[in-house]
Amino acid sequence: LGGRRLGRGELAAQRARLIDAGKMDAVFAALLTSPAKKYLETRLAHARRSVLRTNRRIEDIAAACGFASTAHFIARYRAQYANSPQAQRQALPHA
Repeated sequence: LGGRRLGRGELAAQRARLIDAGKMDAVFAALLTSPAKKYLETRLAHARRSVLRTNRRIEDIAAACGFASTAHFIARYRAQYANSPQAQRQALPHA
């Protein structure tokens, strides 16, 4: 989950060295999603773990998960989880 986006060919190469992009598209079609949507979900899930388990700045989490801007990250996060990263962090019980 570096800072750059992967194309579908690169994603196929990384996930399974022997699968070609066409076969990967068929797999995702059967799952009723696309490689881009699944990749976004994966990045958001990683970001959510960081939001909930660390004290890292939201800006740093966004960059580490490959989002071009913090505003874009927050908008995508809110769309996925129905709350902003800051609000989810603030709702955590304090030990």
